[in-house]
Amino acid sequence: MNAIIDIPMSEEAELDRHIEALIGKIMSGHADDDDREQYRRLTRRRVELMQPDPIRGARRPAA
Repeated sequence: MNAIIDIPMSEEAELDRHIEALIGKIMSGHADDDDREQYRRLTRRRVELMQPDPIRGARRPAA
């Protein structure tokens, strides 16, 4: 018995799907400049999502 569950994808999962599709286009040589720019934009967003939220009231260390 197979159960089909309709669960919406997280933003991270959706980004991963788009990034993987763009990597496929780039590797196959079918990507244009817009695809490459979208890849850069989506990977930047994915990295932002992976960063932990800053603790409220915490100070950043001096550089």
